[in-house]
Amino acid sequence: FDLHEQLAIKHDGARRWQYRKVDTYIVQLNMNGAINPHSKIADQEPLDWVRRELVEGIDQMGATDNTAQVSPLEFTESIFFEAQSRGVELKLGTVVDVVASTDSPHCSGEPVRRKYTIHLKDGELLFADKVVVACGAWSGAVQQWRVLKQRHDFSPPAIPILGLRAHSIVLRPRRQDLPPHCLFVEVSGTPYGGEDAIEVYPRTNGTVYICGEALEPEDTPPEDPRNSIVKPGACEQLLNIVFQMSDDIKGAEVL
Repeated sequence: FDLHEQLAIKHDGARRWQYRKVDTYIVQLNMNGAINPHSKIADQEPLDWVRRELVEGIDQMGATDNTAQVSPLEFTESIFFEAQSRGVELKLGTVVDVVASTDSPHCSGEPVRRKYTIHLKDGELLFADKVVVACGAWSGAVQQWRVLKQRHDFSPPAIPILGLRAHSIVLRPRRQDLPPHCLFVEVSGTPYGGEDAIEVYPRTNGTVYICGEALEPEDTPPEDPRNSIVKPGACEQLLNIVFQMSDDIKGAEVL
């Protein structure tokens, strides 16, 4: 949290990747009308953009002293640009293994032996003193790397990094000044059966990012993130729920 704030101040994150601090709420909605309407919603004026007759519960999950938001694509591209301007090189490839260099050949072009040898799928070797894995839901694959199995000073822990692929839509509502809130919405009473869980993120550029309708765990993540798996009707369900929950979002343009 602190590092994100520092980066935003240093690199104009509010403009470049829509950084801002936010309030975060868990909201329980009944789309058929709240059976026991939340008595405090009248005091929750910031949530006046949610139809209060549907709200059965509100719990504040985070506030501006511990919660902030960025737009992931813009953040990643901006930070990578800053890294490149400092001489960082991008090399595309698929890592299949990392081993301690004492058990691998020394690169003749390297003046000193590096700590780690990185094996790429095409057979090329890279050499490094530090390896940082930042692969999101795919990061658990590092458990297969020999470097974790070679160390005798610890037992390789299970790395509990999993991924659920969800659907998402981006909207541009008529109201452009939705407050800085992130909503985790538990929805009942939909015509789709069961309960739905969706997330609603207004952004500083006037758009709203909505996600939910996750696929089953066995369907995600695919080995190649470019292989898209879509559940028919999922985005339409998201849209219908959000249009019902907020008059300020209803009828928004789908980007």
